[in-house]
Amino acid sequence: MNELTVRQALKHKAPFRSRLLGLFMRVFGVVWMFCFPLEELDEINPDLRNNFMVSVLALSPGFLLLTLGYKVGSRTFDPVRNRDKRRPILYLRSFAADGRGTLQPRTWLAFYHGIYLPFSDTATLLKTVLFFNFWHPVKIFGLLFGRDRFTTEETLWSAFKKLGRFVAIGSPGEKLATPGADRLYVEDHVWKESVESLLRDAQVVVVRLAASSGLEWELSQVFRIVPIERILLLSSDVHGNNEFNGRVFTWLNRSFGVPFPAELPAEFEPFLVYFETDRTTRIQQIVLKSPILWSLSCSAVDVRDTFSSFIQGINGGQRKSPCRQKKRSRLESFVSLLIVPAFVILVLLLVVLSLIATSFVESLVS
Repeated sequence: MNELTVRQALKHKAPFRSRLLGLFMRVFGVVWMFCFPLEELDEINPDLRNNFMVSVLALSPGFLLLTLGYKVGSRTFDPVRNRDKRRPILYLRSFAADGRGTLQPRTWLAFYHGIYLPFSDTATLLKTVLFFNFWHPVKIFGLLFGRDRFTTEETLWSAFKKLGRFVAIGSPGEKLATPGADRLYVEDHVWKESVESLLRDAQVVVVRLAASSGLEWELSQVFRIVPIERILLLSSDVHGNNEFNGRVFTWLNRSFGVPFPAELPAEFEPFLVYFETDRTTRIQQIVLKSPILWSLSCSAVDVRDTFSSFIQGINGGQRKSPCRQKKRSRLESFVSLLIVPAFVILVLLLVVLSLIATSFVESLVS
């Protein structure tokens, strides 16, 4: 980015972030959740401890600390102090998409493994208190160690993190950072100039399609400035997405001569679109790992197979054909059902060990 844009961009106040404080909050949150002395509720009312909702509410501050710590620990992108010499990957989307949508499979098995939550666009408080998955051991593990891949943006970050900094313009006025891309916060009157500068610097531009006037302008700049082989489009994940995606590609064909894909995947299935240097259009569907690995990696998406073909050709080289989903046996799904109980046993073991350690320390002190 040029010097003027950088100075103006840095004037905009970003949400408070601290990786050290975020780590402390996450650890303290887990300690609260698993070491909270529920027996103290007996002193208030003996019936409270046996009330499920009261117990959940008593432990809720721990999960809130875990979630807030995960967000506070996110990074900000500072073009002046950035020591990473690699060119960034720019992520463009509608601000309304922040924290919403997922590339994880929308199935009962994904719900069981704690990587997909139905009604994921509901209010944060409602999600926190009412839904089982936010107390899932896999979800807790992902938040604690920064491996949560629940949202679309977090999955994209995991796909490109080895290639360079995954950056985005931050939503104006947001109080808490959105996990995923490293944010750059700019003033409203320079956001277009900032986007143009980032487009010229980026080695890859990822555009998440949505109905937004700002995103329409950004798309026009993307195809004007960025070499077409470095552009990756992610389909819209809203209701009636194929109709909307069709209108987008019709507009791109009319405005920039971008070929219309021969066939769009089924409704509600997210997919990627990228282009060869000769403007040939490629469609890549989301490839899933073996279900046995879903809980262990906190994600069902195989980012290597899903994004490798696109990444292979960002410098104009020849790409392999888009990867296809491998057939999985029912035995893999059955075996995967045993992974979550193993996580629960591991968590219970950690709780027992922590209680033993606490009792030992108390005995030494006394």
